[in-house]
Amino acid sequence: MRLFFARNRCMASQLAKNRGVSTVDDYMKTNQEWWNEVAQVHAQGDAYLLKEFKAGMNKLYPLDLEEVGDVAGKKLLHLQCHFGMDTLSWARLGAEVTGIDFAEQAIAIAQSLSQELHLDATFRRSELYNLPNVLNAAGEFDIVYTAYGVICWLPDLRPWGKIIAHYLKPGGFFYIAEGHPFMWVFDEKSPDFKLGYPYFSREPIKDESSGTYAEKDAKLKHATTYGWNHTLSEIFDALLAAGLRIDFFHEHQYGGTKSQDNFPIKLRQNTTVRKFEIIVAGTPAMGFDNPTVGLK
Repeated sequence: MRLFFARNRCMASQLAKNRGVSTVDDYMKTNQEWWNEVAQVHAQGDAYLLKEFKAGMNKLYPLDLEEVGDVAGKKLLHLQCHFGMDTLSWARLGAEVTGIDFAEQAIAIAQSLSQELHLDATFRRSELYNLPNVLNAAGEFDIVYTAYGVICWLPDLRPWGKIIAHYLKPGGFFYIAEGHPFMWVFDEKSPDFKLGYPYFSREPIKDESSGTYAEKDAKLKHATTYGWNHTLSEIFDALLAAGLRIDFFHEHQYGGTKSQDNFPIKLRQNTTVRKFEIIVAGTPAMGFDNPTVGLK
């Protein structure tokens, strides 16, 4: 499993000053080059426990397993799947899985693992915003899943939300477990809780740290990345605007690593919420008859 939100990669340096790289396409291309190199580093290193995974280890966190629930016989789409260990872990639990990632090297490794371990899985290389032009499976998935260090690589969440809704079948749900966005305002280099970054900025944040979040001593040819912080309201807005409604929203004092938090959100499409902690329903234009905002 990816080792949680890539702090050093998403928020670790300075706001980009548009020198050399100046467009979103350029930012994404730079990130893609980094991820292509990093996929090979992670597959060859020790941090991802690939040997243990090949021997049968399930790489999913207990939190995800509990909150997503039984996946046997269900179709699951995994967005931003890296080199597929989480995706294949869902396959081991009986899901019919499809994983997508924009790094061709990551997808090549994922396909190789699928064949080596005799786990049935489909992997497609695609930049996320272009996925509908690559994966012709609208309304076919019971579950769309994404987790741990993913949305910081996306400059705009509105199309992300639309893509999630595009692939869900009626009654299906989307699940995300992710680092809490507020923690990214703090300077990770300070031993105190010192503010280092704006919460509401939409500017890309440039990082030129050495190594990766998992293999910190790795020597990389491509050392530059760009990331974006997204507020809670931006995340909710993207998903609600796409016609989803909240089944639950949990915040925790722990995360994928000891020092980081996550906030699992589970949203359903065209279904009635029976049990919830926070519920935000849409307007009639989104297909809901009784728009409400409630807390329980």
